[in-house]
This record gives sequence, structure tokens and C-alpha cells, in this order.
Amino acid sequence: MPQQQPRSYVKPGATVLAALLASIAAYEGYSNKPRPVIENTRDSQWCAGITGIPQKDFYTDAECDQLTSGHLFDDLTALERCLPMDKLPERIQFTARHMAYNTGPALICKSSMAKAWRAGDTSPATCQTILRYTFVAGKDCRLTGPRCPGIVKRRSYEHGVCNGTIDWRVQAWRD
Repeated sequence: MPQQQPRSYVKPGATVLAALLASIAAYEGYSNKPRPVIENTRDSQWCAGITGIPQKDFYTDAECDQLTSGHLFDDLTALERCLPMDKLPERIQFTARHMAYNTGPALICKSSMAKAWRAGDTSPATCQTILRYTFVAGKDCRLTGPRCPGIVKRRSYEHGVCNGTIDWRVQAWRD
């Protein structure tokens, strides 16, 4: 049986990674059983908000840990390919990683804010784009009907971290 080659990527600093994991847990929640992505829809998520996986009635904690770490690893790897993480301030690194776990890295990589970051613009103005990512399953979560207020809260948090008004090193453990 051939050996799998280890995946490689530029690892985030320990503080960024620890805060990222704490914040993801706070915003995604956790469930071994399927739960709706948004109320009254058929789209389901498991574990720490993971979608697009084989549908089962139950995932064990060990399976959820493996799925979550794999999902996070893939997101971090993709971001490293499209953003110069080692040249970005930690607040931007944290924001990009936090958003990528939820939206997927492809959306972040093709955004106008990523284009600005690649060009060296890390000013707070580049963070405004974050507030536009409030749609889930085609529904705008800023409206009360779709029942996904967590996305609005999450984007507000990410926007604050990105523009420097929220200290991610402290706030990640409070939400």
C-alpha cells in the first residue's frame, strides 16, 4: 500500500490557531447529529458546522474531531496558496482564516479584500467587504425571516477583528 505524502502548509502561529479554534467553537456550535444550516431548510450540518459530507444520523466525537481538523487544514492550506499570510498582520490572518472556515476559502481568495491584502493594503477600509457575506442558502441573514442571525453576529465580529476594533486575542474566548 503506497504511503500518503504529508500535507504541507505554512502553519499559523500558536496564538492565532488557539484563538481560531476557540472562536470557531463559539460560532459554529457542535452537534453529533444533523442540524439545519438555517431553520426550515433541508441543508444539514454536523459536528462544528461542517457541510458537504456523507449524511449520517450520527457522527462520533472522534469522527467529528477528524472531520473538523481536516476541514480546517484544507481551508488553511487553500488560504496559504492565495494570500501572503506571513506578510499580513495577525488580525488579518485571523479574519481570513475565521471567514474561510465558514464561507470556504475560494470565496475569500476571490474577494476584493483579498485582492487588496495581496497588494499590501491592510487598512480598515478593506474590511468593509466582510459585511456583505450574510447569505446562507440564498437567504439574506440580515432579514429576520431566514432565521440565521448567527451569521450577522459572526460577520460583525470578523469585521471588528479585521479593522482592529476587536482584539481577537481576547475576544475569541468571550463569545
